[in-house]
Amino acid sequence: MINNNKLFIYLAASLSMIIPVPGRVVFCVYILVLFNLIVFLSTLFNHGITLLGFEKYKIGFVAIESIAITIFFKQLIVFICPLIALNLSFILYFPAITSTFLILFMPDDSNSLKNNIVSKMKITLLISVIVFVIQFLRDIIGFGTLTLPSWKKIITIQLPVFFENISLGTFVATIPGCFVLIGIILLVFIQLKKEENKE
Repeated sequence: MINNNKLFIYLAASLSMIIPVPGRVVFCVYILVLFNLIVFLSTLFNHGITLLGFEKYKIGFVAIESIAITIFFKQLIVFICPLIALNLSFILYFPAITSTFLILFMPDDSNSLKNNIVSKMKITLLISVIVFVIQFLRDIIGFGTLTLPSWKKIITIQLPVFFENISLGTFVATIPGCFVLIGIILLVFIQLKKEENKE
């Protein structure tokens, strides 16, 4: 099990991967699919490395594998929607860095591949939900829209809200606004853990 301090560090590191991502839900969807895919495949790959006795090369192998998955995924996005690939560009490599950090950071159960996958995917899915909520808020409050992925295009649904016309709405959609949202989430996390420890 990962302790609270390590979980907090990983949570902060993971959330930082969305800071450069444009404040639209559609971009977040592709980032999160890639993030979860890399963690899942890297966990399998890492387990295989351990069984083969190549643990001392683990960092290099996992890093190369994460980058390879990212390159393949980027080419897939180019095929599905070139506009998404153009907007995300190098940002697609942030999930690779974050997922590699998770694989190397969290302790492994060398005897159970299932336990390794379950423990890592639990953290990854938690991060995914939080990231999606942040991007959802940035899209709605910052732009007054909801953007969804589609074949060769981005679907933009104009919502009957007025947040984008006020300073707060505009701020939320920016990178500093993303920093603030992440900071609030981390503060809530700390407070919840303090309350949990008191019980």
